[in-house]
Amino acid sequence: MWSDAGSATIQFNVYETLFQYVGNVSSQVEPWLASNYTVSSDGLTYTVNLRQGITFQDGSQFNASAVVFSFNRVILMDSSSSNVWILVGSQAPGLINGSFNYSHNFGSGASTYNQSQVNAFLSSNGVVVGANPYQVIFHLGYADASFPYILALTAASIVSPNFVIAHWTAPTDGHGYITGVNAGDTDPYMNNHTSGTGPYEVKSWDPTTGDVVLTSYGQYWGSPANSGVAKVPEIDLNYIQSDSARVLDLKSGAADIADIPTSDNFAFFDKTTWLANHQIQVTAPGVSVIGPFAQLNIEYIGMNFAIHTANGSLSTFQPFTNKNFRLAMADAINITDILQNAASGFGITADSAVPPGLGGYNSSVPVDYNYNLTDAQDNLTLASKALGFNSSNPQTLTMVYAIGDSTGQAVSTELATNINNMALGITINVSPEPISQFLGGVVARTIPMFVLQYLADYPETTDFLSAFGSATSNVGFFVGYNDTHVTSLINQQASENNATLRAQLINQAEVAMNQDVPYIWLYYPAIFGETGQMFRSWISGFQFNAAYSGPYFYELSKA
Repeated sequence: MWSDAGSATIQFNVYETLFQYVGNVSSQVEPWLASNYTVSSDGLTYTVNLRQGITFQDGSQFNASAVVFSFNRVILMDSSSSNVWILVGSQAPGLINGSFNYSHNFGSGASTYNQSQVNAFLSSNGVVVGANPYQVIFHLGYADASFPYILALTAASIVSPNFVIAHWTAPTDGHGYITGVNAGDTDPYMNNHTSGTGPYEVKSWDPTTGDVVLTSYGQYWGSPANSGVAKVPEIDLNYIQSDSARVLDLKSGAADIADIPTSDNFAFFDKTTWLANHQIQVTAPGVSVIGPFAQLNIEYIGMNFAIHTANGSLSTFQPFTNKNFRLAMADAINITDILQNAASGFGITADSAVPPGLGGYNSSVPVDYNYNLTDAQDNLTLASKALGFNSSNPQTLTMVYAIGDSTGQAVSTELATNINNMALGITINVSPEPISQFLGGVVARTIPMFVLQYLADYPETTDFLSAFGSATSNVGFFVGYNDTHVTSLINQQASENNATLRAQLINQAEVAMNQDVPYIWLYYPAIFGETGQMFRSWISGFQFNAAYSGPYFYELSKA
């Protein structure tokens, strides 16, 4: 029973990928539909051998042609609402060779999506059948050590070509195509129909209620562990919007599993005991509270190095270019107190951009700040001399958090109060804003300082390092942070296939970034279940994996 339509969870249980995160390990992937693979010395060619004897839920055979079709399909559709951008990459000619030049939404391609564009992409041979019907060759446009992890994402799910083609209509809008796929167009039929190789298939979907019924796929190949078909024959996914209704249904046993928001956690276990010693004392009979587990997210304070005015010009006052000013902000916030009281202890104190569960995570990366108001005042005094603000020439900054974010409110209020009480000529005004307005201001670079949570685009270290350390994309771009040494280290680790050397480069990038103090790392949020679920005690087999997009029902049993 969940709080949204759960399409990611459905896709995760119906479709499969060449690689998969296994068990509770989110820092490495294993061949899944693939049996093994090799990588060329330059990191540009991946030769993937496939398992044999696997069928799609429509009865057709899984093979290399199906893999090629699936990758060509998602790239050619070029949906702006999908995460195909991960396959397209960030530069020409594309991570999958030719994809950047083709994609209009994520690359440099034209919006016409004509046949010549389709043919040009296909001639790039980004994904082709290899030496036999069960071998696929990926040609990359540039080396990326995270490519096996990318092959475990839902964007890389393998779909039955026969099923898609049987329900396909050729385009009439002048767009190019291959059989089964119209360039630049979504597939309306496949938006609510499925045919994968996974342990479950969709039996029904009610578009009015959002309820979905999954049934065990009787010919499922059993996973690499040869575990047979799913133990639970039917999964009824009921869309229940009301938080309180889901709480009551789980307590009564009407639901076996329920999405529970963090605000309702203490409906199931004792708050006093948890806050005192972080032990779970269940208060709801018959309910299993599993967790909490650190997510692949990070709560942080962003500081804008290049504050813009509403008309797009640079502001004359740029305090965050001064490291002492940034340190003053960082020393003025009691992160331990915020985590314990504002976040109810549901998290781990953060020390870098890389959260637990990812390769390269290091719980002891040094940070140059700690809650100390004396140090904060000393740093602010030094900054005032360099930047020219004082009681006779005061300056004002705005700190923004999203309306409804109680932790962001606590962080902003505490920091502003501590800095304002120093009376050194800087005043911080706290401004709660609707999330859309807030994010618009971050993108426009008009917000000087803000509290936000970064959620993984995909569960791999490069995603986090690039998000914060790159001057040309994501958070790093929006706050104007640019350290060429940090960027160089991030780029080096991204293309390094040697795991030991890559871990060293990741750590060097974390340390170098922390020395700049471009962000104030607060904490890595933690949740229960996979993405916020609690269970009846008759459900067993659950394993948390931070890389999963929802519960993996294949692992579960019901007594």
